[in-house]
Amino acid sequence: MNKTFQDKIEYAVFQLLLNGFSFLPYNTTRKITESLALFVGDTLGVRKKVAMYQLRTILTDKSEAEIRQIFRQMWRKYGTFIAETYFGDNTELLSRCTLIGGEYAEEALSRGKGFIFSSAHLGNFELASRFLASQFPVAAVVINQRNPYFNEYIVRFCKQHNMVVIFKKRALKGIIEHLRKNYCVILQHDQHAGKRNGIKTTFMGHTAWTAAGPARISQKIGCPVLPGCIVRTPENRHNLILTKPIEPSTYTKDNEGLLSMTQDITDRLAEEFILKYPDQWFWVHRRWRD
Repeated sequence: MNKTFQDKIEYAVFQLLLNGFSFLPYNTTRKITESLALFVGDTLGVRKKVAMYQLRTILTDKSEAEIRQIFRQMWRKYGTFIAETYFGDNTELLSRCTLIGGEYAEEALSRGKGFIFSSAHLGNFELASRFLASQFPVAAVVINQRNPYFNEYIVRFCKQHNMVVIFKKRALKGIIEHLRKNYCVILQHDQHAGKRNGIKTTFMGHTAWTAAGPARISQKIGCPVLPGCIVRTPENRHNLILTKPIEPSTYTKDNEGLLSMTQDITDRLAEEFILKYPDQWFWVHRRWRD
């Protein structure tokens, strides 16, 4: 099949699904997406071995029944994430968000060099970007999609919510440009980075390749890194928590300083968020690799 034609078909199916679900009441859609996510992850077992292995390896204080419950809740909440992202009312969703630590962002922006929001795939991380963009100028670094029609969709979606898109491939120029314009630049910092772009750190007690970009850019520009995540509450409200800034001036500008700063960012995300809310982190990504 011609690739361009295949891309069009894939995007048309995506739009058909969006349009079809949009006719249903939101609560009905949410229940369907939660059930589908649980079916895909638990019954069909998509990346189930990876997630369960990582859960057992990291959460050694949990029983097998507790691990199983965390795994199922992770998929169910991912289904909620899908419903909120594609079918939720934006005004209603934003009204259910609370910003904690906003003073750190305001102080960082007062310096005129922007700040890096270093985050993780926890809670409704997409809503975190939208909510931040309702408070501050935001540029989000996103992964390039194989299908160009989805790239165009992402750009339209982000513009609709007052965000600038910086695609991850060759993103450095755009990141530096927007930090110098005093933007908040959003970088996800919780996935395997590989030897080419990463640095070896300890992540939740195990060696992992972690992106050195946030620390390296912070040191170059002189802007702080604010680690943080959005956390879902039992009432399906959202607390976007910005933690105390990690300042580049406190580290040496060499490999040792780069490693130390990257490790501190990683520890903050792990200790303050992932380990506290394990059922809200997406464990299916193979984080620990050689």
